[in-house]
Amino acid sequence: MDGHLRDGVVELGGNARQQFHDARGYGTPIDGDDIRLASVEAAHLLLRGDLAAVVDDDDRLDFESFFAAAAADTEQFVRRFLVYADLRDRGVLRIARP
Repeated sequence: MDGHLRDGVVELGGNARQQFHDARGYGTPIDGDDIRLASVEAAHLLLRGDLAAVVDDDDRLDFESFFAAAAADTEQFVRRFLVYADLRDRGVLRIARP
C-alpha cells in the first residue's frame, strides 16, 4: 500500500482505517476508510514494511527517501521519530496526531 503526501501529512485509502487505525492505533480517520498519518507514523510504517512507499507528486519515496525529506522539512524530526519508534516498539504508544 502507498501513502500520498498532502500538505505535510500522509493520507492512506483503501482499508487503511481497519488495517492501521482500528487494529494498531495509527493515524486519524478522515473519510470512510481513509486515514491521515503524522510524518513519524508514516516513517515507522515504511521502516516496518507495512507501507511500500509515500508518493509525493510523481516521486515514490521509500523509507530512506521519506525520512531524509521529513528530516529536512520538520524541526526535530529525527529526535521525534526515534522517541516515537522506541515507544511504539515497547508497546507504550498507541496514537500520534499529525
